[in-house]
Amino acid sequence: MRENYDTTAPPGWAAEFMQVFPFSPLRVRILDGIISNMKTTQPSTARTRAEILANIANLPDSVQGSISSYEVRTSSGRVITYHKLQYWAHGRNHAIHIPKERLAEFKVAVENGGRLRELLAELTEATARDILSSAPPLKKKSSRSPSGARPARRR
Repeated sequence: MRENYDTTAPPGWAAEFMQVFPFSPLRVRILDGIISNMKTTQPSTARTRAEILANIANLPDSVQGSISSYEVRTSSGRVITYHKLQYWAHGRNHAIHIPKERLAEFKVAVENGGRLRELLAELTEATARDILSSAPPLKKKSSRSPSGARPARRR
């Protein structure tokens, strides 16, 4: 039995593709996104590099990684909760102890780190778009002389 999927794809190939091959809506959105990225024209909602860089500059403190908690039971039976910031660097997992009174600041900084990662991905796309739009089209160099005639061969 075929399920009814919510197709959020625009009319066109994705909707037709959905009828023939019933994929999940997420997969169709991903496929449609790949195809739209391959088009030569970019959507008008694309931001400039200057706007993205301004957003990056206005970001408050940001930290890459995640916060994890662990509990330790003391010899008296009391349970103490510790927090640490975990991040990857040079192919290894590193951890930094977070004091209890600074935990709220680190949570905000980790959220800002996620936003920074998104802005950097957007900046990369904008840079690539700018490079592609400013490059002159490549022309094949002609091996013939300007008059179109071949030079005489020496004997």
